[in-house]
Amino acid sequence: MFVKKVMKTLLPSNIVKMLSNINKGFSVYIGRVQLSFLVVSVGQACNFKCRDCANFAPISPDSFRRYDVNDIKSDLAKLFENIKYINLVQIQGGEPFLYSDLIELLNFLQENKSKVHEISIATNGSIIPQEKVLECLKKNDVLVRISDYGISEKSCSDLLGRLSEGGIRSYIYSFGSNQSLWFDCGNKNVKYEDDKRIVRKRYHSCVFKDCLTLERGELSYCSRSTNSYVIQGFTREYTDYFNLRDTRSKYRIKLAKYLVYRHPMQACCYCNGTDNDYLIPPAIQM
Repeated sequence: MFVKKVMKTLLPSNIVKMLSNINKGFSVYIGRVQLSFLVVSVGQACNFKCRDCANFAPISPDSFRRYDVNDIKSDLAKLFENIKYINLVQIQGGEPFLYSDLIELLNFLQENKSKVHEISIATNGSIIPQEKVLECLKKNDVLVRISDYGISEKSCSDLLGRLSEGGIRSYIYSFGSNQSLWFDCGNKNVKYEDDKRIVRKRYHSCVFKDCLTLERGELSYCSRSTNSYVIQGFTREYTDYFNLRDTRSKYRIKLAKYLVYRHPMQACCYCNGTDNDYLIPPAIQM
């Protein structure tokens, strides 16, 4: 009751009503949003060239390959100013163990432990990091998520052994399907779906719809949608993303609105979704 009264004094009535109907995975306390999960992309550079990469890493523009660590830190700082905390921040690419400023980013997240409860890294398991990176993983208690691609079994086994020796937590990830198979979200030539009922169903059944992603200064609910509009050549709706670098008025309220009030995106019209009819072997190389 106290929270509701305080919210009413801080926020317009329409926003209070909206925040009272928050989606699964989020909660609001006195107008401050708590996030369950945030993906932080460091760039699309990867040592694999997967034909069916849902995020289009192999065919992304050169400018997407690596993002400046100072820009990422600035974007995160802006987000931290306007939320209460994030349960889990996951660093991914591309392949994050190729990112030259990974240590600096991990240390920055550790310095903001009051805002970030846990840190993880998503890797394809083919690269054993340098010793100084392993030490950083240990120091910052980073959880390493190793994707079960099946094409680099020895490297994956070697990585698991090295992480275990260093006392670094890790686990094998069987993808969103939980079957060591990928969902075939579709290539850049996916036919546009104009039936809104189908798109809504596709969105609401999508296993990735809670995958809030920070990439190039923008938040979007899906790591595919942060790149697909460029690769597939469509125009996004302004409600499909939130620009953290925007200095518009009522920033915190608009951020809370974006985080809470969710709906299908234009990217959903150019994606097959995560229907089990679209399961395929992972990491088939181009």
